[in-house]
Amino acid sequence: MYSSISPKTMKETNIISVFNLIKLHPFITRREIAKKLSLSPSTVTVITEQLLAKELIVEDSPINGGKLGRRPVGLKVTGKYLFIIAVEVYDNRLAGAIFDINLKKVADYSYKIHISGSNITNHIIAFIEELKSKNEFVSPEYLGIGIAFAGMVERKNRQLVTATKMKIYEANIADVISDYFGINVYMENISVLAGMAEKARYRYSDYYVYIYNDQGIGGCVYEKGRFLCGSLGVSPEIGHLSVDPLGEKCYCGNRGCIEMYASMHSVLTAVAKHIEGGGKTAVKELSGGDNALIDGKMLSEAVKSGDSAVLDIILDAAEKFGLALVYIVNLFNPDTIVIGGRIEELGEIFKNKVLDTVTERTIPALRNTLKIEYVPVDDFQVLKGSAVLVLDNEIANVVLG
Repeated sequence: MYSSISPKTMKETNIISVFNLIKLHPFITRREIAKKLSLSPSTVTVITEQLLAKELIVEDSPINGGKLGRRPVGLKVTGKYLFIIAVEVYDNRLAGAIFDINLKKVADYSYKIHISGSNITNHIIAFIEELKSKNEFVSPEYLGIGIAFAGMVERKNRQLVTATKMKIYEANIADVISDYFGINVYMENISVLAGMAEKARYRYSDYYVYIYNDQGIGGCVYEKGRFLCGSLGVSPEIGHLSVDPLGEKCYCGNRGCIEMYASMHSVLTAVAKHIEGGGKTAVKELSGGDNALIDGKMLSEAVKSGDSAVLDIILDAAEKFGLALVYIVNLFNPDTIVIGGRIEELGEIFKNKVLDTVTERTIPALRNTLKIEYVPVDDFQVLKGSAVLVLDNEIANVVLG
């Protein structure tokens, strides 16, 4: 059972919901907002007046194509020069972007670097300074900083619980960076932020799971618009569901984790190892002999040309990924599973095998209402999610003071 929501939390939630709806639907009217969010007209009026007073939205009307009659007065997010800094942290790379409050990217920057242990905070601060220099707007005002980590993050206390690959445990990174730049810093797991970006763009059902399959595998579970997390406040570790108890040892300490077999990274690694071992595959020619250039589109092309070695690798990964989805369906009973990340590049061979595995192994009553959707690859998805995280936390603060 959920605990009762305080009036302050409800007010903040309503402000965020109204702002996000206006951002998603420019020129939406107050009446339409009230209907879509099931809020009273008076509540919508109060919130929109507050947003107008802070110059976060403006009244405007769409061009009506020369039709006669009074155009309805709608609302849209203003072009006010408020910006959000978004950073994505991996063990071997830092990436970042600056967005305006419409989530339009105005600058981006990235570089490869080995990050581990105590040097992480200083690296991130130096990276943000360099990223800020890419913003060409004069004297920009920053709303906050959102940081995405490939690790377990406790959102409430802004703590990095663990990032095993980077050998970081219980790191108090957010407070140090916040003190340095003088603005609030928010942190979350990479997969959760990819899911937040997806949720900000589309409206899915009340019970859905988002899975991000790329460098690793992770995800988040939503019930009636609420992100579900455990006692530590961290997202489900979907990538560490074991599909083979006697399998390969994972860096987390477990064996047979799905991430070791079915992440996009693991599939590409398996193909590269096949080539290095002297195995024949069309991928070698497609990549020009450079394994670092291999991507999912090359694998899909190789399969279409009759490459049985690559086909076997993809089918094995798809079956194991399907098994992980079976666990999720049986545990959470979502009506939709949304899958993002570069795994979508493997095409219909992968998707059909995943669907077959889920169909064969899921409890029929749960399977019959299930939809599995793949979304296109977006190189800035995680960074957009970081910006959404800042917006969701800071817009209410700006309005309420």
